[in-house]
Amino acid sequence: MDEAWRGWALLELESQVDQMAATVDQFDNETVVRSCAPWTLKDLTEHLLGGTALWLRALDEPVDGGLNPAQVMATAPAPAAPGARGAQLRDQFDLVLERYRNDPLDATCWWFAIGDWTRTDMIRRVLVEMAIHLWDAVDATSASASIDDRVAAESSIDDTRLWIPFLSTMSEAPAEWVSLGEAGSGLGWWSGASGPDGSPAAVVTSPVAAVCLSRWGRG
Repeated sequence: MDEAWRGWALLELESQVDQMAATVDQFDNETVVRSCAPWTLKDLTEHLLGGTALWLRALDEPVDGGLNPAQVMATAPAPAAPGARGAQLRDQFDLVLERYRNDPLDATCWWFAIGDWTRTDMIRRVLVEMAIHLWDAVDATSASASIDDRVAAESSIDDTRLWIPFLSTMSEAPAEWVSLGEAGSGLGWWSGASGPDGSPAAVVTSPVAAVCLSRWGRG
């Protein structure tokens, strides 16, 4: 990826943070987040604050480090009082964004079992996760939740860079994978089984945002 991609991704992430901050300040923080029930908006805020702690710490950990994500996330500040949580989220994300603006995109860092995880991968991971949790918050407070098509398309790359390699290390990894690829105006996905010529056994296409939300168990 290049600097133009970084510029777009960080502007999009800043916009997501601003929207999330406005949502947690505007609505009752005991509102249940339906897509993550029984979480409330307060719980979602706490999760994102923990995420910022992990995303920062991971940048300074070697790829083969022994980071404990739960322990790192527990070091994050507790959610501030109602009305101050939006500003708190912005402040914590500012620390993350500062590193993302200045670190070399190809510099590697720790991320679970992925040995060649880079700053580009990390920016994409946070961009996609933040988009999904913004969708969660908006879905909990209105009927107009959506996800940007370009961000949704980045989610398919995140799948191939993170989830497939990570799940492959588990003892109960599936025998056949579902792969994502371009298919017209949306994304297609197919069974890992293929014919003699290597073509997929079946292809299903759907709008890119629908694929992304389905992969995350939303929509």
